[in-house]
Amino acid sequence: MAQQINPAITAISLVLDDASQQSGIPAESLIVQHVEFRRRSEDPGPLPPVFFVTLGNGMEYLADTQGNITRLDENPRDIMDRELRIRFTQTGGIGGWESSYEADDTTLTDQEADSIRKFLTDAAFFDLPDEVPNGDPIPDQFSYTLWIAHGRRNKEIRTYDGTGPHHSPPLEKMITWLKERASSN
Repeated sequence: MAQQINPAITAISLVLDDASQQSGIPAESLIVQHVEFRRRSEDPGPLPPVFFVTLGNGMEYLADTQGNITRLDENPRDIMDRELRIRFTQTGGIGGWESSYEADDTTLTDQEADSIRKFLTDAAFFDLPDEVPNGDPIPDQFSYTLWIAHGRRNKEIRTYDGTGPHHSPPLEKMITWLKERASSN
């Protein structure tokens, strides 16, 4: 017996492919925020049911299982606000050392911007608490402040070097990436 693919998966795949082409963001970096099944009550004829899909970047679609998709925004540039800004500060250590790194979508390479967007997804950055624990603080630790604005959202979080496993391994990986860039400034 052939295994059937869930109709929602088919619709979401079509939406992600289109949104990726429209935005230039890899499909795997896009966030599906909401999916809702809708019957087409206005025409009970042969039209297939449709899924209403909202992506984390604000794009909205109607997609059916026969490959038909409709983007609902009038002006995709307004909805697809891709602006990316980042500010990172590292302070502490024995000598009270400080370094920083700032960049935006005009100074980042496409690969760097893609890395940051992937981090935002992997770490669920905008859902992290303002203070991210890393076990017990250690003497002369480094503290880190990271602020990222992506589109219409922005958030600042703080973390530190500690004795335990980091609460957010993707954040720890991002801090390492940023420290490499901060030390070269």
